[in-house]
Amino acid sequence: MKRAGLVFMGLGICGLIVSFVVLEIFLSPGSRSLTIISAFCSLMIGFLLHTIALGDGNKIKNGVMAIGTLLSFQKTGTYILFRQPLFKWKVRFMTALGEEVTATAHQVFYLRDNQQFQEEYQEQVKVGAMVPVRYEAAQPQTINLVFKPNPVEFQDALIRQGLTTWEAVRIVENGIRAQGVIVSAQPTGKMVQGHVEVCFQVKVSKPDGHMFEASCTKVVWQQLVPKMQPAHVVEVFFVPGKEQKIAFAFESPLASAPS
Repeated sequence: MKRAGLVFMGLGICGLIVSFVVLEIFLSPGSRSLTIISAFCSLMIGFLLHTIALGDGNKIKNGVMAIGTLLSFQKTGTYILFRQPLFKWKVRFMTALGEEVTATAHQVFYLRDNQQFQEEYQEQVKVGAMVPVRYEAAQPQTINLVFKPNPVEFQDALIRQGLTTWEAVRIVENGIRAQGVIVSAQPTGKMVQGHVEVCFQVKVSKPDGHMFEASCTKVVWQQLVPKMQPAHVVEVFFVPGKEQKIAFAFESPLASAPS
């Protein structure tokens, strides 16, 4: 789309030049006006396509998804269509080959998404938060932030980078949803890509009213730390007959994905 926009802009500029210089001699005033209008339209179409492409962050179609840490974000002062602010995002992430990369992306955060973000993903736009990104395998510095990732792809990236486990995913897929209360939360001292590992004691209430306690050690994403403290109510999953192992809902994006 960005390339198409530049092509249209080039055609528009050439058309305007030709209109004013060459066609001034050969065409009638009416034809000249029509040519100028057509060239101006081409220029505007090119500008719109170019700005839309810029706002989308030059979407990477066949890139690799990774889980990054948001280092900074700020408005650039540029606004795209309908006054959508263009942001400069700085993210650190690990590639599939184990290479640590710090990259920037210029990308719009659409106002319609801003409102939804405030309601559903407010913690995601904070320095230190975990953010999904897509990068070019041959050029990892080229990235897009993925605000609404595909749940399956997102889950695969979380597992690959050690931020969740297949065991937790299977418990979410095959288990029963329940409410739990965190009794204790003790950091182990281990960090996984900037996210803390915590040993939890959780009291779980089954749907039938019975209760049990379970211990587990989990990597807690930076933006979720305030919600994973003692006395907080959390959503958990367990498999009947194997209550000694539980999973938190956040460990599998499929737990909240529409069925």
